[in-house]
Amino acid sequence: MNLREKESLKKKILKRNELYELQGSRLKRLLKDPIRTFSFYIMQAIAYIKPYKVTKKTLWGVPMSYYLPEGSMIYYYGFFEANVSNFLINFLKEGDVVFDVGAHVGFYSMLSSALVGNTGHVYSFEPTPRTFATLQENTKKLNNSTVHNNAILNEETTIEFFDYGPKYSAFNTFKKRTADEIFFRDDAEKIEVKTLSLDTYTEKNKLSPTFIKIDAEGAESLILESMKQILSTKFPIVSIEVSNTKEWEENLSQSFAIFKDNNYEAYEIDLKGNIQLCNPKKLRVYDNLLFIHPSKKDDISHLIVS
Repeated sequence: MNLREKESLKKKILKRNELYELQGSRLKRLLKDPIRTFSFYIMQAIAYIKPYKVTKKTLWGVPMSYYLPEGSMIYYYGFFEANVSNFLINFLKEGDVVFDVGAHVGFYSMLSSALVGNTGHVYSFEPTPRTFATLQENTKKLNNSTVHNNAILNEETTIEFFDYGPKYSAFNTFKKRTADEIFFRDDAEKIEVKTLSLDTYTEKNKLSPTFIKIDAEGAESLILESMKQILSTKFPIVSIEVSNTKEWEENLSQSFAIFKDNNYEAYEIDLKGNIQLCNPKKLRVYDNLLFIHPSKKDDISHLIVS
């Protein structure tokens, strides 16, 4: 993806984000984009009764499959998380190596693939077999993509995992959701998944990741334990999902401790993909933070705002 294409994609994301900012008002979204919004509401209503798979081109023109209603944000807005998407567009370049941990159906894997080009590579890890099948479908034509049906831990073993089905697969996790967690019922399918250690995988394949994205529904600290050697020797920029909720308290504390031990600093990402130092006491309910080693600051200095 050349510079002109990147700038065009960022503008599209920011334009669509104007609709996202209206998500609290259905009427305002209908008035702003009536045809897109009305047809989407009809499709979403049907999908909540029975989830179904759709295929639609991404904002950069590549077909992508996913289930509705879970993929509603990608279907309606054309992107997932404007701040992270725009950071990747700003930061990634030809030849970079990306690890997508908790790749789900592959939005970030596909975007990263387009950005790193034929000389780069994207390695995606998704533990749930049903979700992995869609990830495979979305990446099979990408010549710079490798996908693995594995969870990431600091040892290679087999663990229990909970699959909440196509409607809620983004919330699949290694521990069962509690009864008071939003809309979860007791119908999760308990499965077994194989694990990989990122340190072992990286050493075995002689890789040096530029960027690692981790979205693992509260298992981020466990994944970081499996990549301590990477953090201390390769110094990739790392994105993790965080939350200030009570359920994530231990995971968040342990994650920050691991990064601190390796001299990483936390940064927030704005909608344009620029970054600034993070105040951990002002975290939003759910967000994504970047962790950057001082040795890599020159690589992102043009993106730092005060």
